[in-house]
Amino acid sequence: MDKDFYKLCQQKNDCLQAQYETERKYIYNKYNQEFTVLEGFFDFCIELGKVLDSYIPEPEKPFLQFALLRIHERALKISREAKIMMENGSASGAIARWRTLFEFSVVANILIKYPDLAQKYIDYAAVDDYKFARRLVKYQDRLNLFHYDLSAFHDIEMAYRNVKAKYSWTGKQDYEWAKNDEIKAPNLFNLAKAVGLEHLYAYVDEAHKYNHPCMRYLLNDRGSKPTEDDLQSYLFSPSGIELPVQLTAISLQTINCAVIAGYAQLSSANGEQLGCYLLQNKDFPATIIELVKERILKQEGQTDAD
Repeated sequence: MDKDFYKLCQQKNDCLQAQYETERKYIYNKYNQEFTVLEGFFDFCIELGKVLDSYIPEPEKPFLQFALLRIHERALKISREAKIMMENGSASGAIARWRTLFEFSVVANILIKYPDLAQKYIDYAAVDDYKFARRLVKYQDRLNLFHYDLSAFHDIEMAYRNVKAKYSWTGKQDYEWAKNDEIKAPNLFNLAKAVGLEHLYAYVDEAHKYNHPCMRYLLNDRGSKPTEDDLQSYLFSPSGIELPVQLTAISLQTINCAVIAGYAQLSSANGEQLGCYLLQNKDFPATIIELVKERILKQEGQTDAD
């Protein structure tokens, strides 16, 4: 019986793999140009991050520049995750990942507008660490964490209490670090509005629905096709991939601009301004277009070889 069941599962898996390959081929043929340009843009972002990281050595980075570069690194990883979802036919999953990318773009621009918040943003990590550790300790029996190091938890709790006392935080708001004289109620929408990114919030609400069991999402999946069969509706959501491609590029470029603006405020160890440093760095491409062209030519060469 077990062997028969395993054989049936194997046959079903072979069928699904064939379906996956058919769908991936369809997506590749339809969106290859968009994916190629996006990958070229990612190459540019990687080179930009490398140059900025070398512009100011790590121990000498002020709070603002340190935070911006960490945001830039994480944003690129999220963008790549979104692209992988797009390539595998999950437009709704890519939109959901973009929502996090949008949040990072808002935070990056808030830090540029209010540089004095950079240290608070970094220090708020102690609050998030404590909230996570507290729940692990509370439910360690049900989570089978019988060997959780309580001494480590006490260190986390002490760091939490120190930053709470330093900034008079309650520790109950995700964006409490961003509260100032101009932002009285720091939530994502108010922060986006403060930096002129609230026009994208309709898509944030849309992405929010893909992270929660909303009936509107269940009835109107972004990837649904009127002609698809029951099996395909369970596996893919390829329609509408253009939107997450565009949103990912927009938010990632917004973060690029914020990081460049932050680093442009400083001179390098040799007294160079950022513009001169970029031009003198031979490994850094002059424009995004150069990298995109290189990526397209490479892709065309692979296609001809195939």
